[in-house]
Amino acid sequence: MLLADIPKGSVVAVYGPPMCGKTPIMMSMLGRISTEDPEALTVFFDTEYRCDDTTPEALKDFGIDPDRFVMYSANDVEGIGRAMRDIEDMVKAGAPVKAIAIRSATSIMGSPSPVRPIGEVAMLLRTIARFSKRTGISFIMTSHVRRDLSSDRIKSYVPAGKPNAYCDYLVNAAGETGVEISKVVTSSCDGCQAGRPLDERGLHRMSDGEYPDYMYCQEKKSDG
Repeated sequence: MLLADIPKGSVVAVYGPPMCGKTPIMMSMLGRISTEDPEALTVFFDTEYRCDDTTPEALKDFGIDPDRFVMYSANDVEGIGRAMRDIEDMVKAGAPVKAIAIRSATSIMGSPSPVRPIGEVAMLLRTIARFSKRTGISFIMTSHVRRDLSSDRIKSYVPAGKPNAYCDYLVNAAGETGVEISKVVTSSCDGCQAGRPLDERGLHRMSDGEYPDYMYCQEKKSDG
């Protein structure tokens, strides 16, 4: 599969170690959307506060119209959430937003703290993904992973937990054979999609507290 084969309107996570080319991959995808629809608006969240590759000249090199490129510099859940409410209002008013991009989801995550708890970040990404799927707007994000992670552990790091809860495609920017693209097979189980813990009885703990709610894992039931 090639990057050009990823359908517009998909939720895509581009992942890999630092300096492996994640941003150029994302920008080339945005450039394709902009080239195919000259009226398209692109919304870009720069959580790393970098400006070197979002200058008008750099954007043009990727095929992106600088006049139709809206950039927000924010790396906290509240700031991105407020901007997303503005974007939803823009779309309702008829603005031709065709792509939302985040560089990088990892910079929002940080370590658990009162300011940027992991759970809130995952919820934010899922909310944007749901908005993307509802409106047909492409949602592309980058996420750092370490080079020493084994392939079976990567998915728990891309991004903020279980990617099958909201991603359609994963793009490994540093695969063994170059850029590797895989389609995410979404689980039929709400508990699996939400990344809820599974106990030895095959039950997902769906809520916290003294009297939590449980549900049977649909994947386990289908296996049986």
